[in-house]
Amino acid sequence: SYFVIENIKFIPSTGYITGRPTGVNISVDHIVVRNCEFDGSTGDYAGNISMMNFGNSSSYAGSSASYIVAYNNLIHDIGDWSSQEDEAAGYQDSRDPTGFYAEKNSNRLWVLDNTIYKIGADSIAGCHTVTVELPVEYYYIGRNTIYSNDENGIDLKGTGYVVISENTLLGPWTDSPGEAIVLHYGANSIGVYNVAVIFNKIYNSASGVSVTMGNNIDIIGNLIYNIKHDVGTYVLTGAAGWSPNPNTSGYAPGPAIHYRGFTGTARIVDNTLYNYDIGIQVP
Repeated sequence: SYFVIENIKFIPSTGYITGRPTGVNISVDHIVVRNCEFDGSTGDYAGNISMMNFGNSSSYAGSSASYIVAYNNLIHDIGDWSSQEDEAAGYQDSRDPTGFYAEKNSNRLWVLDNTIYKIGADSIAGCHTVTVELPVEYYYIGRNTIYSNDENGIDLKGTGYVVISENTLLGPWTDSPGEAIVLHYGANSIGVYNVAVIFNKIYNSASGVSVTMGNNIDIIGNLIYNIKHDVGTYVLTGAAGWSPNPNTSGYAPGPAIHYRGFTGTARIVDNTLYNYDIGIQVP
């Protein structure tokens, strides 16, 4: 608790930061990581977790990570980000490296003013294994610059009370459906909830903002353009429901804003969208 990590250059596979409880009733809290660089360009990242990883990985009772700030860090060239092959054929980086990842029972997270690019999976993510008892909540992602990953820019699953604000996200993403921002469900089929996606700039991507499961999600004041199904991504053509052609499938890349599997209230307000395959898609 209560420490700062700053002005350090980490060179994976020998260095990254993880703040995870190792037993029951343990708190990891009040941590700042700022002005650091995570540089994987000199060798291949050998691990299977994030450059920054916080939360409860083993469902320890009463254990949590909270009040975590990642500010003004540079994270780049982590894992195999440029395979440009079909994910259905198994060419994505199976280690799933990410820039910042929130695990179960982490809350009050700020990921601000970071530059993250050329990542083997997603730049910012969490939490793919969340449970109802161990949620990820109060997650602020703001003013980050994110580009050229293998999968997605921001990928959140089962996460609640989230603000995604003033980020710049640009493709092309080289694998997956190629979403700049995707909000959906993880291993336990829990969607996102109470999320505001506001004032972001998204361009040169196969998809803009995609919601596949959740409730009460607002998409407001964003600039989204140059969204095309064939922008630097290999589509899941081998999976049911996927097609490279946005005119023949409600699940294809190409929409600026996409909602499905949704409950509650959604507000799509004051966005500027242009040069897209599909503007707003609700299949």
